[in-house]
Amino acid sequence: METADLKMEDARIRFSDLFTLDDVTAIIYGCGSIGSYTAASLVRSGVKSICLIDHDTVAIENIGVQHYSISDIGKPKVKALKEQLKNIDPFVEIADLNRKVDGSYVDTRNPGGRHVHILAFDNMKSRRRVAGSLWNENGKYAKERYLIDARMGSQTAQVYPFDLSIDSLEHYFNRWYSDEDGSNEPCNARSTSYSVMMIAALICDQMIKMLNKSVISDETVFDFPSMTIEVQPNLRYLTSK
Repeated sequence: METADLKMEDARIRFSDLFTLDDVTAIIYGCGSIGSYTAASLVRSGVKSICLIDHDTVAIENIGVQHYSISDIGKPKVKALKEQLKNIDPFVEIADLNRKVDGSYVDTRNPGGRHVHILAFDNMKSRRRVAGSLWNENGKYAKERYLIDARMGSQTAQVYPFDLSIDSLEHYFNRWYSDEDGSNEPCNARSTSYSVMMIAALICDQMIKMLNKSVISDETVFDFPSMTIEVQPNLRYLTSK
């Protein structure tokens, strides 16, 4: 089918009356397991503008747990992922930044829209650096700004959402821990294909709830061995409504 003949709204008709993400820009820091699966889920959900930031290339060990295939090996992750996302929605706007992250990224392509920053790194120092930059920005290019910090173990998924207009940097630091205090598993042993899909689902769920001004969690932890989920409501968000 020719691109000109496509109507992407037909692909989303099942949930078009539940939410709309047309004015959302998602900035994804890290395009490994969490970042790649989350990007695919967001494009399928209707996000029209995405920024991908990563300096790594696709390797054979990435295939089992990241949203890449054998044909992507050797490509920069942002380039390979951009190709995949364009195959899902040819009209999505994608900025692919093949570089290391030294702070938050100000996306000026969608001024006045809603910006969601998603931390998908495999180390905690980078998360702290980006979070610190976000709270120090004036946010003039976005109507609303949010942060989602997603962390993963081989059998667990953790999601921490923040509304940058309500939550404080101090509150974020209370949820932060050092790499030394975290998992000692090697990077590629800290994820499985099914745990990645779960955390991508949790990220999308919390993002849509934040954008719809619905109830969001302060912390969501899913444990696969026990098949349990622990949720702490964000009382600050409820009070501010």
